[in-house]
Amino acid sequence: MKKLYIIACVLFLSVSCGTEKEATSKTTTTTTETPEVIEDQLEGESFNMNGVVRDKSAEGCGFVIEVMVSNAPINTKLYNPLELPREYEVDGMEIRIEARYSRRPSTCGISTPIIIDKILD
Repeated sequence: MKKLYIIACVLFLSVSCGTEKEATSKTTTTTTETPEVIEDQLEGESFNMNGVVRDKSAEGCGFVIEVMVSNAPINTKLYNPLELPREYEVDGMEIRIEARYSRRPSTCGISTPIIIDKILD
């Protein structure tokens, strides 16, 4: 009778431990899938935008492109291009580009990283 009790306890513990491990691994899998979905949403098709080149070197950002979101000057958005050709690194220069969002981490906390596909005239 004592052996039957010990066997029952061992079976109960092994079943309980096995269930807990499966739940933990499922949770871990869900957590690692979430950033991939976000990254896929960030990098997509290219888009066109008109903006003004701004020198934000004092903030540690280099040259960024300022885009008006609405007619009010306070509603602007800054984009940090991966590579802006030297001839466009002029503060206040108007620029029209075809770009897409970049997956790279931003080196500038006040702008969104982008990749310029083409500079339009």
